[in-house]
Amino acid sequence: MRSFEESMDKLGLDYLDLFLIHWPNPVAFRDRWASANAESWRAMEELVEAGRIRAIGVSNFRPHHLAELLKTAKIAPQVNQIRLCPGDTKEETAAVCRKRQMLLEAARLARGVSSKFPKYGSWPKSTAAASRRSASAGVCSAAICLCRNP
Repeated sequence: MRSFEESMDKLGLDYLDLFLIHWPNPVAFRDRWASANAESWRAMEELVEAGRIRAIGVSNFRPHHLAELLKTAKIAPQVNQIRLCPGDTKEETAAVCRKRQMLLEAARLARGVSSKFPKYGSWPKSTAAASRRSASAGVCSAAICLCRNP
């Protein structure tokens, strides 16, 4: 919870629209990924209940990861952000998400683009500012918002 509060302070926000668990079994938790995800998920559910997060979801979760998470979840994931592209459609994962009415969000939209951005000290304050920055970096406005350099 401390890292969430630190992030909120840095962002200057009172709540988030969407918060995700990014990876189902990181190396540091490989031997206990299911319990680590359950602990993180419970903390996220508490933040939803407190009104700090409006929706919670996951990223890169396959069917067996989702099944394990749902064993203890009070709130089902509302989003699964996965790599979706021609030739890599993840049909099994997509079918599980559709069955559970979980939105699929395509990931890797701006992969490899962040190195093109000049270093900025702050987030763009407006759509116009994002457009100017993205034009100078040669990418779309959405990419500047997704791949901000610290």
